[in-house]
Amino acid sequence: MEGNIVIERRKTKNLLKIISSFILLLIIFLSIQVKNEVVFAAEIEQSEGEENGFIYLSDIDYITSQSRPGWGEILKDQSGSGTKISVKVEGSFYTFDKGMWAHAYSTLVYDISAYKEDYDYFTTYMGLNNTAASSSNGVKFYVYTSVDGKNWTLRTEENAPVTGPGANARYVEISIKDANYLKLVADSNGANGNDHSVYADAKFVTQEYLEEQNNLVLSLDEYDQRIKDYANKDISDPNYELLLLQRELASKLGEYALKRFITDSEENKETIDWLMNDLENIRYYILGGAPTGTYFNSLTELTRLLKKYKSDFDIKEPISDEGIRRLHNRRPDAPITKGDLYKRMVITLSLTHSTRVALWMQPSAPENQSDSVTRYKIYKDMYNQGKFKATDSVNITPWFESYTIEEMRYVMNTLLDDEELIWLNEYIQSKIDKTPNNAWGLLTPHSYMSYVWPNYGSPIFYSEENYDYFNELFSVGDKKLYDYGITRGTLSYRLNKLWMNFRNKFGTGAVCGG
Repeated sequence: MEGNIVIERRKTKNLLKIISSFILLLIIFLSIQVKNEVVFAAEIEQSEGEENGFIYLSDIDYITSQSRPGWGEILKDQSGSGTKISVKVEGSFYTFDKGMWAHAYSTLVYDISAYKEDYDYFTTYMGLNNTAASSSNGVKFYVYTSVDGKNWTLRTEENAPVTGPGANARYVEISIKDANYLKLVADSNGANGNDHSVYADAKFVTQEYLEEQNNLVLSLDEYDQRIKDYANKDISDPNYELLLLQRELASKLGEYALKRFITDSEENKETIDWLMNDLENIRYYILGGAPTGTYFNSLTELTRLLKKYKSDFDIKEPISDEGIRRLHNRRPDAPITKGDLYKRMVITLSLTHSTRVALWMQPSAPENQSDSVTRYKIYKDMYNQGKFKATDSVNITPWFESYTIEEMRYVMNTLLDDEELIWLNEYIQSKIDKTPNNAWGLLTPHSYMSYVWPNYGSPIFYSEENYDYFNELFSVGDKKLYDYGITRGTLSYRLNKLWMNFRNKFGTGAVCGG
């Protein structure tokens, strides 16, 4: 009987050892799988409210008898000009829905005794609003806490650095557990001209909320440690290359921008997952060069494009034989599908359209501005309809198919409005069809313009009596100029358009700029 019991105990011990070993192996396996993935440690609710672990400073009242602005009035959630609060963080300006405006020299005092039980820290970005002119000599920010509202303890540097116009805002994280009062001081540093002092995203937060925010993404130090600890430091190792590229993007984007981007929407988080956890995607993006605008704006455009056209990347149809030859002469292992071409086009546009792309003649006019999603469809349709082929001997199609993203940017970033892109392609092709041996000459602007100083405000372009003339002059077959959806200006709204540079009976034209 005792022998049986001993045997059973041994069986139990052995079984526990096996289970323990299995669990250990499973943990090791999972750790390898996630080694190079972007870490999202916690899902953050997007709605505001106390249940999310924070409350905004602008949603509670300051003590009016002890608070004062240096000029104007204290404002909640807006600047002195009525716009959203905007400060620079990590080198880029961001707008904030919540915050306080308190022109220096200013003091804001709050009774926080009702909040310290539920919240642990006060956090904010202290800086000058983007409306502050260069004439400002900067501001020094100080944060104090107090138990009795009379004796104050300085919680920031005693000799605060001067935050000038265009400088990065200072982020502070102050424990409020032992305090009943909070005081914010914006010292004018002498003269207070243009000292547009603001406290952006000011709020009281819980310890749990702060930890969730801090763990949303890996810091650069954490990436550096992972790189240091990586066993096979060989760029031919795809996992090592992915880790290096993730670190590079995190560095360029900035920790704040990355956190803000992924918490703005679920679609944004999906974009980061798609970009940072796929070697081909992030390689295309990083090696395509810096965006013309900010990385944040670039990722915003990438999200829009992915939402609309991500399924295009699954198209397995190959590019042209000549395109494959050119592509493999330059990059032997490059994918040869149209889906890969469309992916390069999307990433290209996310980089070019991170700032305004518009017709150079009047770029502020909405009709002259380009939209990344619209431009993608235009280029995709022109490509699939054979409109990159001028003649049998002048065929740009395989060139386009083999472009790197850096090269493709020069094509897709053309300073032309989307309205006139299709018309211009067809108009030039109509001229080439008449004299195909002169195709290369007709692919330059000089064939269409007289060297005349332009006068885009001239009434000849806008008067009703000339409407039919220009409509017919720039027609393509049975399709007239305005059939292409091109907006026509009027005498009261003199909208500049590309076709105004072209030769006509009135003798207008353009110099080198045109």
